[in-house]
Amino acid sequence: MLTLVKKHNHLQIVIFDFISIIVILFVPTVSHLTGFPFYIFEPMRLLVISYLIFSKNKNSYFLAILLPLFSFIFAGHPSLFKLPLVTIDLLLNVAFLNILLTKRFNIYFSIILSVIISKVVYYSLKAIFIYVGLLVNGLVETNIIYQIANLLILLGISFIYVKKSNRNYL
Repeated sequence: MLTLVKKHNHLQIVIFDFISIIVILFVPTVSHLTGFPFYIFEPMRLLVISYLIFSKNKNSYFLAILLPLFSFIFAGHPSLFKLPLVTIDLLLNVAFLNILLTKRFNIYFSIILSVIISKVVYYSLKAIFIYVGLLVNGLVETNIIYQIANLLILLGISFIYVKKSNRNYL
């Protein structure tokens, strides 16, 4: 019975990874076709953090590395020098969220704080990359309104999880 449960769990992980990769690969295409830049809602962060919240699986670290890499290889976004920044941002977000939830902090506080910390590091590293000439774009390309909307979406996802699972993250 335990083997069956483990196989089922591994299958769920593989299916989620596959769906996540497909979503990330199609976001640039859908953005080009519709003219709306869906990437401003940070689909990689939404997928990785949602996965961590729902599964508490270490696979979210793997996804934090895999999604930007696959997106770069197959869709050309993020750019070569932005790839490590996005990867570090996602890895730190997962790590801090995982640490805070392990310490039994409030899930909403944990999400907000982990996103803020990872974004501070991201923008600090991005400023260095701009200063040394590796990147030429502005420091903050995504409007703060979209970044707040993305954070609210993450909080909404966690609210749904808490309600469905009756877990005590409050």
